[in-house]
Amino acid sequence: MATYVISDIHSHLSVLEDFLKDITEEDRVICLGDTIDKGPDGIRVLNLIRNDPRFTLLMGNHELMMLQFLMAEYNLQHLPKGSLTTRLLYLKAYKEMEMLWLDWNDGMGTLRDFQKLSAEEQNDIHLYLYNLPVLMQLEVNHRQFVLVHSYPARIADRPYLYYEEVKDHINDFVWARDPYCKVEGKIVVVGHTIVQYEFRKNEVETDGEWYDIDMGLAMNSPRSALAALKLDDLSVRYYPLVK
Repeated sequence: MATYVISDIHSHLSVLEDFLKDITEEDRVICLGDTIDKGPDGIRVLNLIRNDPRFTLLMGNHELMMLQFLMAEYNLQHLPKGSLTTRLLYLKAYKEMEMLWLDWNDGMGTLRDFQKLSAEEQNDIHLYLYNLPVLMQLEVNHRQFVLVHSYPARIADRPYLYYEEVKDHINDFVWARDPYCKVEGKIVVVGHTIVQYEFRKNEVETDGEWYDIDMGLAMNSPRSALAALKLDDLSVRYYPLVK
């Protein structure tokens, strides 16, 4: 059994399927979030991952935006009887998430495909997003790893931190950027920030204690790729976006 880490698929089912051809039914895959938006197949990618027992998905900022939008939409549709101030607060929260996710971060395609699902499927995805872990720690081949979408803002003495535990500080884990962040005695693996491959070979960035594996699929560029970091030996395979 091998353990792989991937990140920032951004709705590109083709590169995910290419990666899956190279692994076995016994392998384990941790995805550092941002499965959705930007590309064409967000819901298909999300459903493939959530229904494949080999996968553990951590929350990225795009999963968070989708969750926050769905929660704001639900609150708006189920407004309790109350003051006008309360209603305006719910509407404000909805409009803010509509702008952040749909307008600024290309979530419209994901939302359209989500709306085509049955009510039961929509509810299942909503609950799945809410229950995603935010940070994961594990040992592979005598190495200790910390896996998170963007930044290890808090470390606990257990394998997982979940959204519900850190929701008041969730942006620190999925939006923050701190190149070459360190956790003593552990190797940190993140995505979120596209590696600066305009100025170097098209490869992940690392100093041996920190890895950034976001290879730019959000840009929908022929230079974009999915990087699969094998934790067993720290080797990397690349799956280019062929258009």
